[in-house]
Amino acid sequence: MRQLRALVIPGVTWRDDSSTNACENRLCCKKFSMLFSKHHCRWCGRIFCNDCAPRTASYRGELLRCCNACRLPFIFRSIYDPASGRRDGAIADLIFSFLDNASINAFLQSCYTALSEFHVSGYEYYGCIQERFPSFFDGARIGKGVTGTVYKCEDRRRCEYPRVALKVITKSSTLTITAWRKIRTELEIMKDIDHPNVARLLEVFQTPLCLVIVMEAGDGGALKHAWEFVRTRHCDLEVFTANVVAQIAEGLDYLYRVKHIVHRDIKHDNIIVSRDFSKVMIIDFGLAEYIANEKRQLFVPCGTYGFASPENILAVVDHLRLFEASGSTMHRADMFSLGVVAYMLLSGVRPLRGKRFVELYREVRLGIRCVGPGWANISSSAKSLVEWLLKTSTNERATPKDVRSHPFIVNKAPLITEIVKKRNQELLITEQLEGNEWVYVVPSSSCGEPAWGEGVPGNSTHNGRFGSAPPLRCRMDCSAATNNNVRQSLIREKYA
Repeated sequence: MRQLRALVIPGVTWRDDSSTNACENRLCCKKFSMLFSKHHCRWCGRIFCNDCAPRTASYRGELLRCCNACRLPFIFRSIYDPASGRRDGAIADLIFSFLDNASINAFLQSCYTALSEFHVSGYEYYGCIQERFPSFFDGARIGKGVTGTVYKCEDRRRCEYPRVALKVITKSSTLTITAWRKIRTELEIMKDIDHPNVARLLEVFQTPLCLVIVMEAGDGGALKHAWEFVRTRHCDLEVFTANVVAQIAEGLDYLYRVKHIVHRDIKHDNIIVSRDFSKVMIIDFGLAEYIANEKRQLFVPCGTYGFASPENILAVVDHLRLFEASGSTMHRADMFSLGVVAYMLLSGVRPLRGKRFVELYREVRLGIRCVGPGWANISSSAKSLVEWLLKTSTNERATPKDVRSHPFIVNKAPLITEIVKKRNQELLITEQLEGNEWVYVVPSSSCGEPAWGEGVPGNSTHNGRFGSAPPLRCRMDCSAATNNNVRQSLIREKYA
């Protein structure tokens, strides 16, 4: 049996037959039955059907089963080092350094394994995302961009950033070396940013199947969730919108004036908020570009449908792969997208509702007005700023400086403190309710052990969860009512 289960690659684990009921080839996934039996790849130890792991690979004079993925030579991808317990792609780095773009593209598109397990040089490997972030799961998605999916996650290694945003880029979706260089540009942009309204880059790593970008995250999640809270609690939407517009405008101004960067994909999914909604940040620089020439530069038309500026829409309508524009024009294109965000926050509907780009451009040319049932209770000051941001002409469109001095922002943005106060009160109540579900039990001193908080020889300090003062105790024989009183006391002490 030991000989039958011998694997070619040291350190690889032989998968148990009961661990799966379907072929582990991502493109097959055929269910096993009496007609389709299980077979192990002798290189990776995973379980496949006969077609996905045929007996074709020769090793020491014997034909062994090898899956399609393992047929790709290991020198072209990351290799597991059993001595260090880590993966390494130094050999692949060396080989790719001698190849031009066309050759690397040909390699990427030669087979699915080459595409899905492409080695991205310069970034540390983990076996899977859960190895670095054990709390990661698919249900924590907060947004989906052009180049990847963003998740909210807990980081147990970083005290200063306990909650982070993970942008997961699936390697199989990146088809060319040019696309990979675009991702590297995004990372270079994020490394160079330091502003309170722009999320910081904290870490980058990769797994065999994806590249993961770890960013600063607002504990409040995506903008849409914060908007739902404000709307359902009957808070002032104008105050909330003014705070969002003011801070995002400051972030865009910093990117353009200081770093010469345009974001090109401002939308709800790319805006996150802090836990109390006081701080707003921009995330996801997958489409961002450096302004190399302020007066004239070629840009690819891009953006999210419904949020893209008239400049990008016109380029698509004219079937242009590239269009010429100045840095100022593209910066104001970001301001237009911010205007779309503001329009939707105040009215709950999109300003552009066409199903095709031609229809969108027709709507933009006619001019966007803040009219309709959703605008009945919105002030004229708010309407004027939104319409200014959504001007068709670039030269007439509002800039961050205009936003900063607009009466709507000056009068409404400072009032965010009322929403922050209400949010904090609800968070406190939520934590109190969660605290009531826990029972804090301390061993009785009659058992021979000092109870938690009692004097311990040689220990003059208390390291209790809720502060340095001796914590309250709840003995094993306490009544339910007493336990509840103790829990409430603990909560009050925590927030004292």
